[in-house]
Amino acid sequence: MSAEDPPDPKVGSTTVDTPNVKSSIISVACRICYDNDKDEELINPCRCRGTVAFVHRTCLEIWLAESNTTKCELCHQEFKTERTPRFSSRESVWRWCISRSSTAHGVKSDILACTIITPLAIVITYVCLFSSEYYNQSKFYNLPAARWTSISLLIMIAIMLIGYYMWVYSVIRMHARLWYNWWQRTCEVRYIPPSSINITVGITSGVLAGHPNTPVVPIAEEDESEVNAAEGEVAQSTQPSAINSDIVISIGDNPKESTSSYESIV
Repeated sequence: MSAEDPPDPKVGSTTVDTPNVKSSIISVACRICYDNDKDEELINPCRCRGTVAFVHRTCLEIWLAESNTTKCELCHQEFKTERTPRFSSRESVWRWCISRSSTAHGVKSDILACTIITPLAIVITYVCLFSSEYYNQSKFYNLPAARWTSISLLIMIAIMLIGYYMWVYSVIRMHARLWYNWWQRTCEVRYIPPSSINITVGITSGVLAGHPNTPVVPIAEEDESEVNAAEGEVAQSTQPSAINSDIVISIGDNPKESTSSYESIV
């Protein structure tokens, strides 16, 4: 074909645009770090497709630890992970309190507020109880205002104590949740890839007759051709024994006849 001849459409349909292929290969990168220069291999751990399908395993483990989740943010597939805490519970509480995060500053301010409010609540409760008991004496029975004052003081004490304990409970619960999330984020996460489901080569007892000690071979589910090949080899290896077991030699009255019949069978 000369240079002036028009290109053959059949030949043109089978050609591959190499620059496009090269650019598509280069575009495949980790969706977390976008770094193609890493020596680590890319994996596809979830149902995502396209340019966001591949990640580095270390990048995925760091992201799972920082986000404190076990699911993909796009396809919501559950990852099988193993979390190992870096600190014990007591050590983590101490490290969380001395950290420079905003939650740690919130803990310090709440502790300061609690140290100020708690003595005030105790003093106010004592004064109110003392006043209520004073107005409840017998000399004030003829004064309705004194009785209502005593009841009002008791109601005020109850409301104040309930509000105080609710505030303490909410503060402790909030900081406990923040501490637990921080503790989980500091864990070392190890991603466990989905292991291939092992299947057993099923061989019937009729095929294995006379071979009770034949080992059972676990084979990966994806290699169906290897499974079929293994079944064929087992069937071929057991066929002669089955034939030999079916051979029955009847020895008659004449030893010569039995010998000749055996030789004819063989």
